[in-house]
Amino acid sequence: MSSIQNRVTSGSKPTLTEIDVLKLLVRPSGAEVTRAINKLAYQHILMKKLTLIIFVASAIALLMRDAKAKPEIAAKTDGATGWWILHEYHDRILNNRAIGAFSFEAPVWEAVILKVTADSIYTAGTIIPTKILARLPGDTLHRSNHFSDLVFVYNKKKAEITVRFSAMDTTKKVFHYRRLVSTDYLQLTQNLFDRKHHWALQTNYHEWFRVCFFQGQYRSVKDGTIMKLGSDETVTGFEKWNAYHFDDFFGTLHYTGKLDRIRFEDSTKTGVFKDYNWRWSNDTLILRPFLGNDIEKYKLSATETRFVKIPPAEK
Repeated sequence: MSSIQNRVTSGSKPTLTEIDVLKLLVRPSGAEVTRAINKLAYQHILMKKLTLIIFVASAIALLMRDAKAKPEIAAKTDGATGWWILHEYHDRILNNRAIGAFSFEAPVWEAVILKVTADSIYTAGTIIPTKILARLPGDTLHRSNHFSDLVFVYNKKKAEITVRFSAMDTTKKVFHYRRLVSTDYLQLTQNLFDRKHHWALQTNYHEWFRVCFFQGQYRSVKDGTIMKLGSDETVTGFEKWNAYHFDDFFGTLHYTGKLDRIRFEDSTKTGVFKDYNWRWSNDTLILRPFLGNDIEKYKLSATETRFVKIPPAEK
């Protein structure tokens, strides 16, 4: 108390807290004690509120700083996000009912399907199964030079993604991606980008090809016999064959070039098979045998076998 008394007698103005303490020491009473406690409690509450205000202000300042420092994050969260499929591959195969003719361009090998997120691009192709790439800021989503100089660009006005590239003959080309619609989404994206299913795109497309082009029953134009191509790639009603396989043009080894190939075989014997070129004319599947046994000698026979597909209602 002597230090407080000295400050009072010396003329220096003590703080409010010190005055209260001095009063309590000099004239302790219940009313003075209550008032002092109330003042201390009020000051404590003010300090807590002030601390909270400072904390909230600091948090807001940090958020504003991050928003200014990384404007590209906001730019990426646009209409480009989602699943996309290469029109010049998927749709042309379906419309022309042919696979090989549309399987020899750089975007097909690397990116038949795209999955675009805020900061990444997932690609799946017929030669490179899957890749995960960093997405660039702005409308240019990614650049790649694995097979060709591929430039993926999002077009906001048309709501589509395009890829610019140089073809094998050095011609500059532009292919287009459309959004992957629900009718194909479940089948084509099953297990895609799952590390346990490295070749998921091939598995999914192989099944899709089989359903679109082969699976079903057929009537021979020549003698009316019924051929059945099963979902398990078994065959009945066609010569001595009991199994079939077709080239889905994934990977790099394609003996017949761009000509579509289906192989019929006797699975009970080793090396007993026959390769045919297949093509469609309206509802008719046309098979022409390949002659030769390697890529340099393969050519088509002049003879052909025709089968009319039987609609489901007639089976």
